[in-house]
Amino acid sequence: MSTQNMEALVDEMLADGKLTRQELKRFEAEMLADGELSLDERRQIDRLLEAIANGHVTVVEEP
Repeated sequence: MSTQNMEALVDEMLADGKLTRQELKRFEAEMLADGELSLDERRQIDRLLEAIANGHVTVVEEP
């Protein structure tokens, strides 16, 4: 996935304040697709982790 697409995915998670298990699995799969983490991918991980740590994004269970 391109860096722009990864950024858009993280933006989507930040906008709705929720991270579902499905989104998390998609995020992980895209990050690990090529077997390496680029600097930009690491930045997106940091953005998401910071938002979770600050309470701006919550991991939710789907019904």
